[in-house]
Amino acid sequence: MPVNFQEVRKHVMEFGEKALLREKELLAKKEQASAYLNANADNATALQEKVQQALQYDRALRCAIPHEAPLTLRHAPPLKQPSVTLIAADGSQINFDRHAEVQYALINYGAIITHSDLSDAPKTTNQSELFIGDQLYTSSGIISDNELAFARDLGERAFIASLSENCTPPIISLTDGPLELWRTRETDSGDSSEQEKHLAKYQNILKQLESRRVMVAGYVDRPIFNLVIRLLELSLASQAELSNLRNFQPFRGVTDFDLFGTILQPQERSAVFYIQSLSSKYYKDELRIGFFYLNIGQPGYPYLARVEIPAWVAEDLEALDDLHVSLLDQCHILEGHPYPYLLHRAHEIAKVSIQEKEQVDRMVAMELRRRGLIVKGLSHKQFQKNSLGRTRIR
Repeated sequence: MPVNFQEVRKHVMEFGEKALLREKELLAKKEQASAYLNANADNATALQEKVQQALQYDRALRCAIPHEAPLTLRHAPPLKQPSVTLIAADGSQINFDRHAEVQYALINYGAIITHSDLSDAPKTTNQSELFIGDQLYTSSGIISDNELAFARDLGERAFIASLSENCTPPIISLTDGPLELWRTRETDSGDSSEQEKHLAKYQNILKQLESRRVMVAGYVDRPIFNLVIRLLELSLASQAELSNLRNFQPFRGVTDFDLFGTILQPQERSAVFYIQSLSSKYYKDELRIGFFYLNIGQPGYPYLARVEIPAWVAEDLEALDDLHVSLLDQCHILEGHPYPYLLHRAHEIAKVSIQEKEQVDRMVAMELRRRGLIVKGLSHKQFQKNSLGRTRIR
């Protein structure tokens, strides 16, 4: 059956009737949040103390913690052009599919290396990791999509670490998305020995990169998080409201974009903040994860990226300036829709096409048959779906 457009239209019209009122309410909240940020711009210590109070009631609290003051600080783009090596890496994956003809999972990594002065042609490379047979199993059973994404996050950083060994420092490494490994961001699932092992490996990778002066950065395009907004909300909370903090959201619907989109001029970066989350216990001291916002938009049309960095980069002004300029240069290459060019190229190198997946399917099936093993073929469900033709998203 096709989409019930009549039903959808009814919901769209209901939303449209309320949209204008919602926009007015959001605008009032944005103005209140902005005024409160300005009023507390120099109260970093008091805000830090309030975060510690809130953690007594909700250890899963996720918000920003001030590092630089004032909180409304604006850093203009540095004039000095850095001389740095740039490495960008990305990954894509084929998830385990129980309905497929053969069962496996795959991660493909792509990377590109260049120098800021373009003295040499960029170098591209990739590597693939196949999970098959016993490799498909974790302590919780068959590897899930989330577990594979977790392995991919870790693998991207390990790939960068191996590539950086042959590069001349200082080095800037870029990955798409947050620095926190995906599976540890929102849930307290770090008690399993397998996850602890992966986290220990990641910590070692980050320490290696620091020792080689590799400025690690995670680039989050058009972020929708409310880390600073949440900091402002909890600072407003009374003692009673702190005990029920998850239901205390006076600025609900407002994002950090709404705050810093009005503060930052094009090409400026914000003050640095640190991240308070469940995963903070894994990232301590020089590995503590911080971030700043960068406006890569045009006058009157702000467009923000959140750039995540470890503490050793956050506390090094020269490193921050080099990263700031390098990101602006990279985004300028794709000026119409600014995004770091090297990350775009790394994604192109890493992505797996449908044809490539089908080729891996055939490769695995042929090898099993060559060894005299039985290939089960498609599940009945998948066979019936395929017989209809590939006309649907899923």
